[in-house]
Amino acid sequence: MVSEKEYVLKVVLVGDDGVGKTSIIRRYVHGLFDENFQVAVGTRIFSKDLVFEGKRVTLSIFEIGGQEKFRFGENILYKGSEGGVVVFDVTNENSFQSLDDWFGQIESNLDVKVPLILVGNKYDLGVFRKLQKEAILDYASNRGVEYLESSAKTGKNVIYLFQKLVQKILASPKYSS
Repeated sequence: MVSEKEYVLKVVLVGDDGVGKTSIIRRYVHGLFDENFQVAVGTRIFSKDLVFEGKRVTLSIFEIGGQEKFRFGENILYKGSEGGVVVFDVTNENSFQSLDDWFGQIESNLDVKVPLILVGNKYDLGVFRKLQKEAILDYASNRGVEYLESSAKTGKNVIYLFQKLVQKILASPKYSS
């Protein structure tokens, strides 16, 4: 049975240019992947309606541009976010080195601690992988976040990552009462 109560949850998706943020969202929201999709500039907002554990949920996904100007300082687009996904490319070591900047950006722009998930995208390009999973798991553990590997191209873990984020948000004190 589906609850009449509806939850509107705002989440942010951040990471360097070219890590696949837009592709992850397009795969999740529209079920599409485009090999020739161009890097997004600025911020994009997507919406997805779903039923999660009998609850109606509208997920508003704010994709924050990966350009340098979005990486530092105050950004009102984060305000009101109840969860976040920090994305890097498993074939690009520089995108992994930028993670502290992205986590710092979320932490400095939100008044409260929110559930976050670290995502290593482009799993399907394993032959070009530059990062050892053990080092990534250590990083995630030190940050206190869950780590998932995904592929926007194949769809691996894309739906699961958003389900996991919604689960974490709805289990927070704000919603669990």
